[in-house]
Amino acid sequence: MGIHKCDFIEKRDRELYDAYCELVKSGLKRNTAANIVGGYPCSRFYISPENAYRCIHERLNGKETRQHPRTQLMLDDIMELCGGDYSRFHVEDVVHGPAPSFYLTPDTTKRIIKRMSRRR
Repeated sequence: MGIHKCDFIEKRDRELYDAYCELVKSGLKRNTAANIVGGYPCSRFYISPENAYRCIHERLNGKETRQHPRTQLMLDDIMELCGGDYSRFHVEDVVHGPAPSFYLTPDTTKRIIKRMSRRR
């Protein structure tokens, strides 16, 4: 483990922006593409393995956590993919594997797209 959040945020933002651009190229209006791209599949779960492991074990131990509903959904999906094996190494493998979604709200995706489009 040992990957810090900032190590993968730039990758997530580039991946999201590229997916957005593909949707626009396919004929979708920019606003429509921005609204749906946050739910598109991506190359990994954009959460650190350490944080995923900690959150999963807090859940398993009955500790109430206050997380955004999309983060809760992401953790549900990670736990399902873990198939009951919540060891550090297995959680890390799952987190680094393909994810069914970016788990981002339309507002967040629009902010990322706006920031990334300024850089290009």
